[in-house]
Formats: sequence, C-alpha cells, structure tokens
Amino acid sequence: MPRGKKAQPLRKTSMAVAAPAVPPPAPEELPKSDLPRVDLPEADLPDPVPVRPAPYLPIAREDVDALARSSVALTDGVEALGRELFDFQRQSLAASLSAVRALIDARNLEDVVDLHGQYLRSSVERAVREGGRLAELANKVASDTWQPLQDRAAAVARKLGKPTAA
Repeated sequence: MPRGKKAQPLRKTSMAVAAPAVPPPAPEELPKSDLPRVDLPEADLPDPVPVRPAPYLPIAREDVDALARSSVALTDGVEALGRELFDFQRQSLAASLSAVRALIDARNLEDVVDLHGQYLRSSVERAVREGGRLAELANKVASDTWQPLQDRAAAVARKLGKPTAA
C-alpha cells in the first residue's frame, strides 16, 4: 500500500446466492409407464390339505429334549473350565508373589539367580500339569455335550430304518 493512503475498512457482503424454488411435480405430471395394465382374475385355489398328526412329531419333541440336555451339559462344562482357569490363575499369582518376596529377601546375586530358576521351573511344571487337566476337562465337556445328540441320532436312525405298518 502506498504511503499516505489510509486503508479502507472491509465491507461486509453477502456471498449466499438464493436458488430458485422448484416445486415438486404434481402426480399427473409424472411420466406414465408404457407397459399395459393387466387385471388378473381371482384364482380358484384348491382346498387346503387336511392336517393330520405328523408321525415325526414325537421324534421332534425328543430331538428338542436331546438338544436341551446337550446345551445344559455344554453350559456346565464351560462353567467348570472357567473355574479351573480361575484357580490356575490364582495359584500362579500366589506363586509369583511368593517368588517376589523371596527375591526381595535375597542376599546376593547368586541367590537371585537360584530363586529365579526355581520359580521358572515350578511355573513351567504347573503350566504343563494344568494344561493336561484342562485338556482332559475339555475332552469330557465335548463328549458329555455330544452324547445326548448321538443317542438321539441313533434312535432316529433305528426308527426310520424300520418298515412302518401301512
């Protein structure tokens, strides 16, 4: 800006431009379809099939019962697995805390190395032992969960395999 001239204050201007209002088209102005209109006559439907007691209904009830027993076994098994895991973690924490206490009381570096080695050996032994127990428990849960379904499948196979009286 050249010397001696004062800066003019900025003028506030409106930059918004109003869009022209366009009303939506009236229904009669909408494009019509070129497809011909087809009026379908009411169809004569046959009478519904009479409802008879289904011979498979007792099978279905027993299937649902087997599924319920299987679900209960699964729930109980998962709960037992959770308790075992919680006990394992509690024992691991107790062993870790006792190892820390022993390390604090250590007199020299040789005692620290000995205590650390004992802690690692006991931790690995405990993990292997608990892993085996958890694997056995998981196997038991799987077999207990599957057993009602397997029994029911065998019963249905026997029933369907027999010829029915006409």
